[in-house]
Amino acid sequence: MNLNVTLFDQLISYFRELSNLQEGDDLSNVLLEFVDPKICVKRFVHPKDYPQRWSFIPTLDKFTIVINTDERIFESLIIPYCGNNLISTDKCGDIPLPDKFTTLRKRLIDNLELAGRELLRHPISQSLPLEITRCRNPAQSWLFFLHYIIKPERKTWIRTNRVIALGYDFGVIDCDEEYLENLDSVPLDMDRYTTVGDFSFDILPKNSYSRIRDIANSSIEAIHRIKSGSEETSINSLPQGSKKPLMERYEKAYRSYEFAESSMGLDCTDEEAYRWLEENCLCEYELPSYQTWSRYLRVGRKHYGTNKNTPIAGRAGRFATPAD
Repeated sequence: MNLNVTLFDQLISYFRELSNLQEGDDLSNVLLEFVDPKICVKRFVHPKDYPQRWSFIPTLDKFTIVINTDERIFESLIIPYCGNNLISTDKCGDIPLPDKFTTLRKRLIDNLELAGRELLRHPISQSLPLEITRCRNPAQSWLFFLHYIIKPERKTWIRTNRVIALGYDFGVIDCDEEYLENLDSVPLDMDRYTTVGDFSFDILPKNSYSRIRDIANSSIEAIHRIKSGSEETSINSLPQGSKKPLMERYEKAYRSYEFAESSMGLDCTDEEAYRWLEENCLCEYELPSYQTWSRYLRVGRKHYGTNKNTPIAGRAGRFATPAD
């Protein structure tokens, strides 16, 4: 790779200086992804919609990124930790953060913006997901990249009642997960978390989150991986379909088949999937004729190196369209 070694070396130095200034505290990035239509249509996320652990806490900064006009919203929170504990205020926010975090915030944002701009100028950007490369904020592009390359756990959550949930867990109360998600006659005072795998930009049917424990140290690791041309970031090692974005009409047909197949729970034929989509697709995707749709689908399969009899690993739930 043709790499600006000097600038990336400087960035490593900058992030190390930032880590030293933190004096053992961590500056974490929590990336919340919302797909709930009731939230996305407003283009605004209220802190009460966050997982409870981050609902009303001080943040050093926050970015909001809307993908595909109302399809999903990312809330990116920069949160200070002391060890494993949040550096928090009281419920009214009356206790301010320590003064040192004012300096840390400025140094951090400057570093993130510099790293993001350099990433987007680098040849590797040609093979990165559109969520990273089309983000208008270079600082958030870098944070997206950290999640993409470090791959922290991705989790979903539901707000439920503590007593009923514990009774369900211990077998005292006979119900199911769907019941726990739709309680409306009791206080909803507990979040239940489910790990769905490593971070990816694939859309899930539920809101999800992932957390980079410390931005500075994770950034140093990411830069080392770029410089070494490691497997995780090498352009040549990425799937062939990642090198050039698929045109939207082909992407939508490909994702719609995935959506139908996962919803039907079987290895369906193209015709079966199309009939299911005609009857059940509640999204805004307007199905073309079957002949056109199947032709688009073939292009998508060729792009991603799959065929009708090959499972598509790591893809489930709603189908996605390219990011704006």
